[in-house]
Amino acid sequence: QMLGFPYTLDQASSAEEGLDLWDAQSYDIVLTDYNLRGKNGVKMIDELRRQGAAVPMVLFTAYDSPQIRRDAEAVQVSAFLTKPFLIEEFVGVTRRLLVPREAAVGAVHPAP
Repeated sequence: QMLGFPYTLDQASSAEEGLDLWDAQSYDIVLTDYNLRGKNGVKMIDELRRQGAAVPMVLFTAYDSPQIRRDAEAVQVSAFLTKPFLIEEFVGVTRRLLVPREAAVGAVHPAP
């Protein structure tokens, strides 16, 4: 609701579940933590990119290291947010990544 346009959120409890959700339908953005059950968030993003996913992808992590940043850059992460972060920062990043996509397609996907 804070984004200013209607979106629904699907939640997965592991990278594998997130990949299954992606296989079932496409999404406008992927938001993932680095520390997931199974694969980490960078590996999940890498797999999505190899499948051809071109949507913005945001990685959250409490483990801010140069290696994780290099790994995130290598898989073309759109935004990197370190924890803790302010909700306003999250909303700003998400809005910045979604609004250009909505303008390109000409309409907002309504929430079901």
